[in-house]
Amino acid sequence: MYRDVLTVAKSNYRLTMVLPSLRLASILGYFSSRITKIIVDSMGHDGSDYRTKLDHGLTGGVLLYALTTGCYLDLRRRGVDIRFVESSFSLFLLLFVSVVSVAACGPKGREFNAPVAQ
Repeated sequence: MYRDVLTVAKSNYRLTMVLPSLRLASILGYFSSRITKIIVDSMGHDGSDYRTKLDHGLTGGVLLYALTTGCYLDLRRRGVDIRFVESSFSLFLLLFVSVVSVAACGPKGREFNAPVAQ
């Protein structure tokens, strides 16, 4: 989870410039705060707490940050132990899956030793 609200807001703003569905939601959110309520309701949360107009490009990112932080804190209060996955582990996993895929799909005559997870 990101700790910086501005970083999350900028990242979300960049996504709205690339994904047409998010762009449409941000344009409609500029005209009515009901859109943000509908979007948060569709994600399975009570949208009445997050009903706000998206009058600035970063408002949607701040809203997303507030929603995910609220869920995170609620889970922590309930006693769920949430830990992050280290990026080095995910890179190792990606490399391992790539090597195993190449070994499985490669030529039949060659022997290939895939790395083993420790």
